[in-house]
Amino acid sequence: MSDDASEPGDALARLVRAIDEGRLPLDAEDLRAVRGSRTALETVAGERLGALDPSARFALLSRLIDAMNEHPGLEFTAVLRAALRDDDAAVRAAAATALGACETAAATGALLAAAGSDEEEDSVRLEAVAALGEVALRHELGWADSEDAGEVIPALRRIAEDAREEAAVRASAIAGVAVAAADWIPPLLDDAYDSSEPELRLGALRGMGRSADEAWIPVLEGALGAADEDEQLAAVAAAAEIGSEDAVPALVELLADPETGPELAGAVAAALGEIGGEEAVEQLASLRTHPEPQVREAVQDALDAVESLGDAGFDDLGPDPFGRGHAWDGDGE
Repeated sequence: MSDDASEPGDALARLVRAIDEGRLPLDAEDLRAVRGSRTALETVAGERLGALDPSARFALLSRLIDAMNEHPGLEFTAVLRAALRDDDAAVRAAAATALGACETAAATGALLAAAGSDEEEDSVRLEAVAALGEVALRHELGWADSEDAGEVIPALRRIAEDAREEAAVRASAIAGVAVAAADWIPPLLDDAYDSSEPELRLGALRGMGRSADEAWIPVLEGALGAADEDEQLAAVAAAAEIGSEDAVPALVELLADPETGPELAGAVAAALGEIGGEEAVEQLASLRTHPEPQVREAVQDALDAVESLGDAGFDDLGPDPFGRGHAWDGDGE
């Protein structure tokens, strides 16, 4: 393949047309031409983006992101890095979000630069920090060898601990860095949750879930009874992410509360489905006739999720706790 910058530029143009027209599979040669972080491609991508109006640039970027979501392993690091210099903040924010899935050192470097920039808008920094949280998770799991990710957790920690930062940006950093196996994480989450700033409290709850540490279950149980529904929803999501059956009684109590609205009840039902276990399934099965359609749908989806996992041990629940018109034999059949 030639090193001429026009070749990756032409390949990018062909891929965009193919994505736009729904022509699949995408051409393998064109995909190879636009992968990676070559300076030539980044330059050409910047020129092509600059020739479009903001709405067209955002639409083009959205199509590329859709292609990445539909084709695991496909990445457009150079194109997204070019978009991260766009004049429009919405385009830059979308590029930052997508770079978090690229799994390349060049993507990590661009995100670190955006997240740490004093001149970047907070909306873009927020997306860059959230994307770095995904890089941090891969780093902790040992999956980020090619991403040059060693600076990600220190960078997120600096943002999380900086009281001068906007609360939303700090909250995103707190949630993102909570995946780190470090002794300074629990105090960080405790301090954030004890804050009078709602954003920091929500970030701490998200971080508790991302930490996957069952030690946070008592804190989450307390948050389930908070006056603020956003805090309750964050606690429900965190309990589901941790996946401990110790959280089931508190979730069931919240579900049984007549003051619990349909959105929250639906979230609790989904969480019980993710956690699974005999008590969770028994409670879900009793709610298939809930008066709120949104809750009934969430309950059935949760039961379907448990059934698909083949969760065993429900012989005492009677016939067909999953509402599928057949007897339950404990084997998901």
